[in-house]
Amino acid sequence: MNHDTFCATFLLINLLSISLCLQDIDKEGPSTFEELGNTALLGAKVTRVPDEFERIQEAINNAADGDAILVRPGTYAENIVVNRSVFLVGANQDLTFIEGRGNFHVVTIATNNVVLSGFTIQNGGFPNYGVQIRDVVNSIVQCNTVINNFVGIMLRNAGSNQIRWNNISKNRFGIFLAHSTKNIIYANSVSNNEWNGIELDWCERNVIEANTFAHNVAYGLEIPINTPARSNDIYHNSFINNSYGVSVSGYSNTWDDGYPSGGNFWGGYVGVDEFGGWRQGESGSDGIGDAPYTVDSSNVDHYPLMAPFSPTPASTPAAIFTYSPEKPCAGEVITFDASMLVHDAESIVGCVWDFGDGASSKGCTVYHTYASSGAYTVELHVVSNEGLLGTEFQIVTVEDQPTNVVWYVMTAVATTIIIVAICIYFGKSGRLRRLLHKHNHKNNPLTSSIIRINNKVIPQKRIK
Repeated sequence: MNHDTFCATFLLINLLSISLCLQDIDKEGPSTFEELGNTALLGAKVTRVPDEFERIQEAINNAADGDAILVRPGTYAENIVVNRSVFLVGANQDLTFIEGRGNFHVVTIATNNVVLSGFTIQNGGFPNYGVQIRDVVNSIVQCNTVINNFVGIMLRNAGSNQIRWNNISKNRFGIFLAHSTKNIIYANSVSNNEWNGIELDWCERNVIEANTFAHNVAYGLEIPINTPARSNDIYHNSFINNSYGVSVSGYSNTWDDGYPSGGNFWGGYVGVDEFGGWRQGESGSDGIGDAPYTVDSSNVDHYPLMAPFSPTPASTPAAIFTYSPEKPCAGEVITFDASMLVHDAESIVGCVWDFGDGASSKGCTVYHTYASSGAYTVELHVVSNEGLLGTEFQIVTVEDQPTNVVWYVMTAVATTIIIVAICIYFGKSGRLRRLLHKHNHKNNPLTSSIIRINNKVIPQKRIK
């Protein structure tokens, strides 16, 4: 083996050794991940309040359409204008408060395609609204508590919005629709308001479904005589102990969803359920009153329910994950696993991760490497079909790399540098060849050798 081959071989062995060591430390997991589906929220850039912005309005002002703003528990004394198409999500409606202080409307949704979820929205005072949706389409207000405002949720010139799973109480009016159409008011609890549970003025083709209107001081639902509202679908609601029941001023609306789906539960209904069938003439009860409930001559519930309707509840998804190894080191690949959620795939559309070091990812099972040691807060946000978020936080403590691994890498690198230097030095000067020949001459006297005299090579005789 000549000196060039020797040097190359030795260098290759050392580089391979370093490569194997670094492969054990920096091995990356798969670049792809499993997603259960796609929603706009899964692709959103996430901003956190108060981590990145102290106030919610600051976060909105610095957001782009499609961003998500996650607000941690606390009280935020602000009057907010949502003028970006964002997901504005509180950590928990019982722990995250937007405090209006009686100054103005607490939250105004002023653009399309907004999601507002997970807050207590309170103390707008007179004559202000808890939530105002004005000249807006395709927005969602869900899973909030709205209390102590003149109007809890106000829709004006609004269309195709969804108001669902909110608790609305202790306002003057619970929900108020004016000049609005094609909105869905679903599964809200509207109770103990100082006048009406819900009022419709100049509205048509809205769906008011599966709400509970209870213990409101005036009407559970009112359509005043001078503000006609027609062709709305009103069914599966429960009207319980409102002082004046329902008043629609003779404007025609639909009060049931046909048979067997049924109409509404009326706290004052005195009918019985002895028969069934779409004509209520077949033997056997079916949960629907045998006689219609008459609101007025133009408004009849043909299939009144015998018990309060139970709507599909808001299903905030559970966020559960594990990680391995349990005691990770800096530079080591960590597997974060939420695959135990797969069994609920019908209601979950995906997972969004934040690793606490500025990096994020999406999917049920993801991989991440921390560059340095420290304690990192890892957040998992699970997104449901309804756009609801379940959140889990865990602190992941990352330790320094073990000393022996670092020493091995440093030793291997130093050895390689030395070998390269030797190869360069002896290879260029020819000293390596003369050194090897000198070694043979001194230690192997029985072998032939060569000497150089006057630049001539003279072979020496073998010594017998």
